[in-house]
Amino acid sequence: MSKKQAKKPPRIVCKCNDVTEEEIIKAIKAGFDDIESLKRATGVTTGYCQGKTCIYVVLGIMAKILNKNIDEIGLPRTRVPLQPVPLGVFAPPEVLMEKIEKGKVKFS
Repeated sequence: MSKKQAKKPPRIVCKCNDVTEEEIIKAIKAGFDDIESLKRATGVTTGYCQGKTCIYVVLGIMAKILNKNIDEIGLPRTRVPLQPVPLGVFAPPEVLMEKIEKGKVKFS
């Protein structure tokens, strides 16, 4: 296979969820043309970094495909938990059980 025939490796945009530029473009062309629906369709911006490393690349791809300004597309909405959760809930089970037994963690 010559260099001209060699296939380019996929350009990974969202490294947390392993989403490629090609997948993003296909999703946009399939009608997921706003950041919220694109996020749900592909998983971009939902990984460990919550979009900190990929959001502006994704917005750039969207702007180019949709022929829009990045400001017109906007950023994804942030959502707070429905109810505040005590940080201790995320402790290892044995630590959590000890705190519950001592009355230090209460569930309402």
